Amino acid sequence: MRSATAWTMSNPSKKKGTAAETRVVKFLVDHGVKARRQPLSGNKDKGDIKITGQDVILEVKTGKQTANPSRTQLGEWLKQSMVEAENSGCECALVIVRFRRRIEDAEVYIPGSTAHTFMYLDDFAEWLKAR
Repeated sequence: MRSATAWTMSNPSKKKGTAAETRVVKFLVDHGVKARRQPLSGNKDKGDIKITGQDVILEVKTGKQTANPSRTQLGEWLKQSMVEAENSGCECALVIVRFRRRIEDAEVYIPGSTAHTFMYLDDFAEWLKAR
């Protein structure tokens, strides 16, 4: 029987996701934001990244699916992040969508009742520090 770790390491999608989450955490920490990757928690997913000392979780999306997501796809990701925020006891859930070359250009989507807005990751880090 394979361990969960062995399965995870052989899954290319999981590797990409883990690498993206790690890169986002490193960027945030390097910019003065206390952030950490969340441990896997079975069917009660609590998001990918927790902002320590803030009531915020982040869901990171990467891969081909993020190259040009439709409004419907983005809406689904935002719904997923809100469920994860509830599971983790946080009020705010945001979605970080693929960054191309520069991580600071990653888009952080903020759910809204009628429209979703976004800011770039570097602006998001500054906003968090100011809170």
